[in-house]
Parts: sequence; C-alpha cells; structure tokens
Amino acid sequence: FGIFAGRLAGVINPLMQTSLAKKLSGKLLGMQNLPAVHAYKLSKLTGIQGVKAYNEAYLESLSDADKQQHLLIVQDAFTSCFDLPTMQAILQALVGLGFTPVVLPLQVSGKARHVKGFTQSFDSKAQQQSQRLQEASQFGLPLVAVDPSVGLIYRDEYKVVSAATPMVLLLQEWLAEALQTTTCPNLSKVSAKISLLAHCSEKSMLPNTNQLWQQVFKQLGIDIQTPAAGCCGMAGTFGHEVANQEVSQRLYNMSWQKPVTEAEVVLATGYSCRSQTAANGNAALHPLHYLQQLLEAEQRLS
Repeated sequence: FGIFAGRLAGVINPLMQTSLAKKLSGKLLGMQNLPAVHAYKLSKLTGIQGVKAYNEAYLESLSDADKQQHLLIVQDAFTSCFDLPTMQAILQALVGLGFTPVVLPLQVSGKARHVKGFTQSFDSKAQQQSQRLQEASQFGLPLVAVDPSVGLIYRDEYKVVSAATPMVLLLQEWLAEALQTTTCPNLSKVSAKISLLAHCSEKSMLPNTNQLWQQVFKQLGIDIQTPAAGCCGMAGTFGHEVANQEVSQRLYNMSWQKPVTEAEVVLATGYSCRSQTAANGNAALHPLHYLQQLLEAEQRLS
C-alpha cells in the first residue's frame, strides 16, 4: 500500500484528512490515525550528493578498495513512503561518515502480508524479492536494511521460502564493523542525555542490538543509554486498529513512557516506534537521523 500511495500522495493525504474519510476508515476498515504518505520518488534519495542509484555497470567497475566504502541500501515502504525525510537523513549521515550508499529500487517485502496471515501472497512476493537480492549480492557489497522489522524478515521468514536469500544486515550491524576501518569524526561535544530504544523484534532476534548501537556511537565519541523497554504498543498496524487502542496505549504507558520522558534526546530504530512516540506527544529520531544533525552542525562550525 505504501508504494502505491506514495505515487498518489497529493490526492490521498488531503482526502484522508477529511472527517468523512476518518469516520469511514474507522467504521469500514477498523483503522484510525493513519499516517500521511510522502510523495516518494527514487530520485529524492539518489539526488542526494554522494548517494548512488543501483546500477550494475557502476558496481562492476568498483575496485576492491572502493567496495570497502560502499553498501547496498535495501529500502522498505515504512521508511521511504511514510517517513521519507528520515530516509534522506539516514543516507546523508552515511555519506557524512565517509561511505557511499547505493540505493536499490523500492520493492514490496511482503511483511504486511505475512503479519496478516496471507501466506500464499507473502510466499510469492518473498520469492520475487529474494531473487532480486540474490542478483544484487553478486557484486560483493553488503546488503543493509533500514527498518529492523523489515530487515529481519530476510533472515527469518524469507529463509523458509527461499534458503538462497542472502544475508541482509541491519544498519548497526554493518556500521559497528565498517566504522573500525575509517576515520571517524569526533562528536564528543554532545552532552545531552541520549536514550536509544530499539524495536522489540530487533531486540528479540538480535539480542546484542543495544551493544552494537552503543559501539557505533562510542566510535564517534558519544555515550548513549539503552534503557530497558518492551513493545511500544504500535507493532506495525496493530496500534492503528480501533479494537486495539486500549491495549496499545497501555503497552506504551507501561514500557516506553518513562524512558521517553526522562531522556533529553530519544532515538528509536523502528518506524512504528517513532510513530507511537509522536502520537504520545514526544519526538523520537532514528539514530542516524540524529547523527546527520550532529554532522551537519559540526560541518557548519568547521
């Protein structure tokens, strides 16, 4: 839906803000507080200085030394279509850290289909996307996903459908190692109390995720806290479903409210987590979005 809606954002967004549309979405679809969609175009990402579009001829021309600074970005509809400024900031941060992100075309992962139990449809989409990832992996560059809930599906549910699906890393997995081989900017002037809250799926499937994020920030001279927290209560579309509002809010209050309100800067890795935090009146940035802001400020001072 996100990919389709992104093409018609100029029509869909004003329409969905009408009182009639809100009532109908609640009564007919059982959904409320649906997010606005961004007018997505690949050029809005590849037009960023230092970012490349996926091009086989270009990738074939890279030397082994060049490949050390390149990574293939596996897009997801959550970030690219519903949080495009964050996606742009993530790419800018990677460039600012000395890397060259190569953006793969946005494709359907099938995540939503799997969550809702449409297994046949998911299997079909997974086969298609797995084949694309296999083709992209032949160039010897790491495949790196942005949203953890989507990125982790490639090493879990996809493997059931196609064992040949290549490894797709999360940003912190790749950065923790990649930053060791490059000259990192020193951002140690930051004195704010920073708390990073990882997606619950991310923490369950990648138990060392908090340590990896701390390692990434430490290499840039920044200390972050990773307070204990469970599910934020959004869980994809769960928190948008009318029937789940009470449970969703209770989960947030029980697990996220305290660490969010106690921090000066809140970082959240999941799109749904950032949405839930915003719905409760607080701002949460993706970790690389925050780094992009710091890098930009540092550049202005130099």
